Amino acid sequence: MKVAILLLAAGRGTRFGGSVPKAYLPLAGVPLVQHAAERLARAVDLRAGHHLVLVAHPDDWATWLSPAWPALQALGDVRLAHGGDTRQQSMANGLAAADPDVELVLVHDAARALVPIAATRKCLAAAAAHGAALLAL
Repeated sequence: MKVAILLLAAGRGTRFGGSVPKAYLPLAGVPLVQHAAERLARAVDLRAGHHLVLVAHPDDWATWLSPAWPALQALGDVRLAHGGDTRQQSMANGLAAADPDVELVLVHDAARALVPIAATRKCLAAAAAHGAALLAL
């Protein structure tokens, strides 16, 4: 089944505070968004017809996203979409950037960088079998 991953990184993190948007905070010197994308790419091969749509706020592209972009592109089919004013708008923009023939859509928050790979694969298998699935930790 063809999978599109929507990796949401457009949030402003106002409750969290700080000068760096939460998705771009470093963990071991690497932005959270990059850790999340790398783990998701280990769960879903982005070189086998699947793709990841990184939904980012346009204001973050030059400052926060561009340093990580080469590493993100090296993962395979990675695309960018503009974040919206709400999470729902961001998801709609991400879906619009995905191929129209995807059969499963995986949605993940970029600030939750340590998504478990095996559990993600099990969740996708459950979604393929039942039409939808939710992984919650």
